[in-house]
Amino acid sequence: MVAALVLAAHGYAQTVTWGAVNDPANGIIRAADIPSTTAAPVVYSNLFGDGFNIAVTTSGLQGSPDIGLGSFFGPSWFFEGPNGGFANVGFQFFDTASPATAVAVSGVHFRIEDVDEGEVFKEFSYIDAAGVTQSLTSASPVFTFSSGLPDDHLSTGSFDVGGTNQGGSQPNKWIDVDFSALAIRGFSFRPGRLSSSAGSVELTALGEIRRYLNVGGAGTAVTTGQDLRGISSKSAAPNQTLATILDGNAGGDATLTMAFNTPGPGLFQAENGTVYSDVLALSGTGTGTFVLQLSYDDTGLSPAQEAALFLSWYDPVALAFVNAVNGNTGGTPVFAGDGAYDPSTDFNLGTYGVDTYNNTVWAVINHNSEFAVVPAPEPSSLGLLCTGAIVLLRRRRK
Repeated sequence: MVAALVLAAHGYAQTVTWGAVNDPANGIIRAADIPSTTAAPVVYSNLFGDGFNIAVTTSGLQGSPDIGLGSFFGPSWFFEGPNGGFANVGFQFFDTASPATAVAVSGVHFRIEDVDEGEVFKEFSYIDAAGVTQSLTSASPVFTFSSGLPDDHLSTGSFDVGGTNQGGSQPNKWIDVDFSALAIRGFSFRPGRLSSSAGSVELTALGEIRRYLNVGGAGTAVTTGQDLRGISSKSAAPNQTLATILDGNAGGDATLTMAFNTPGPGLFQAENGTVYSDVLALSGTGTGTFVLQLSYDDTGLSPAQEAALFLSWYDPVALAFVNAVNGNTGGTPVFAGDGAYDPSTDFNLGTYGVDTYNNTVWAVINHNSEFAVVPAPEPSSLGLLCTGAIVLLRRRRK
């Protein structure tokens, strides 16, 4: 399971959490502002000064929603669904300068805690970066359940955390909702109760949210030291490779561009002839250190083959894609294992990894080039790939 991202190691602290007072500049939003039914959206403006608002809508909640203790990165928002029915809860993201304009963000990751048998949810969905609503079932990979498996209630089209009824407070019972690898404009769900014995639940901190900026080939102007997190670009169908800068700062004043090419005969070549993404041509980051992530298509890959994927760059000397960290100036190649980028431990030049849960690869680099997702080369060429000291770290699958 991917933990919420907290960038305190770099002077950032962009986890959106609940509080008793409003302080959007520091990511704190006041839970008591949200009524059981909203006459108009409750808007929290300009989170972290990043130019996006959070708008919350509700209808049909019971009791008086307010702040709870929480346990997943701070306080929570507690509320209760109606007995024998379902309420509505929705979160959307809008542009601060133009509040009617929807924008996409990435990094959304939260838990619904203190959830027991009979405290149910239905019609979970999110709005993707293109504005299309994507419906989810309990089997969606964005969900993880503390019990291992949920209980589906076919008569109501809902699900709960699974397991047996415990009663009282259950901070150890939760549903984890991880949109962190997606660019989304919002999400919604319908909470309810199957009986009067079911009670309230708590929605935790919302994750390390950053605005998603699709720059494409046209590019965007950046200045020396500018925070690059959330700058992204997505290739066209059919591959729709998503490139995202997860961390780091610009090394100079420039126009940052992220353009794509589709790999094909005579265009680009991996060491073993296979490329599992479109090819990203990135420029404009200067000499700054940053974290680049690319998505890939895992169709037809075995678990072992997928675990061998990594972020590569096109080496003009070798005329092939090789490990992206080998193009760095300085640093030490370090394989962090299978899991999402963790800014508290991974922001070291040369660290790289694969996240098979979210179908992405990432690396900490300081150069611009053509990048793609490729598998590890055959053993005979492994020595060329592993120039320098490579440290293998064990990481628990997230």
